[in-house]
Amino acid sequence: MKIVKYIILVTAVTCQMLFAEQSVYTNSDFVDTGSMAKKNSTEILVLRQQISQLKEKVEGLNTIIGGLNSEISTLKQKNSNNLEDIINQLSQRVAALESRPQSVAVVQKSAASKESTSASVSTQQIAKE
Repeated sequence: MKIVKYIILVTAVTCQMLFAEQSVYTNSDFVDTGSMAKKNSTEILVLRQQISQLKEKVEGLNTIIGGLNSEISTLKQKNSNNLEDIINQLSQRVAALESRPQSVAVVQKSAASKESTSASVSTQQIAKE
């Protein structure tokens, strides 16, 4: 009885293996594994080349960005220096403008005092004569 069960089991398994439905996703009768391997290896090489090209482009962009950042920082420094110079010039001009009315008043006062001294000198000369 054990032998009969064994024979039936082996027969059933072999029949299932022989008459099994093929996979829906691949057709193993038409697949050439050698050509698939070559195709895959060439695709991998192409992808590696594209990756290396993209890495080079990224490195180039990084260097460009670094250069632009340094240029921006120098321009900011120049701009701040120019602003400081302009502010200093404006403060000097404001100070000069603020001192002008005082200097005009001082000149007028000194002119008035010179006139009064010259008038007093002339009156003293007239009195002596």
